[in-house]
Amino acid sequence: MSTFTECVGCLEQPLRWETLLAFLIYEDSDGARYLNLNFNECLDCEEYTPAVNCASPQSLIEMFASLIVEDECGHCALNFKSNICEACE
Repeated sequence: MSTFTECVGCLEQPLRWETLLAFLIYEDSDGARYLNLNFNECLDCEEYTPAVNCASPQSLIEMFASLIVEDECGHCALNFKSNICEACE
């Protein structure tokens, strides 16, 4: 099962922006809200290629949905890559 299915398997089609974003918002014990990001450091620029595939294009919302991953706490998070690293300079 994909992480996306685990995180938002209860979603009905079609996908909706507001529902996807809502699954990424978490609240701490003081009631402050956060957009949960899963930070990934760029280790090797050769590993990354554009996700756009002209032969089989995905909609923007489908591409955004594929960014949803599980963080180290087991919560849904938005996968985020930093391009600030030695390999990318």
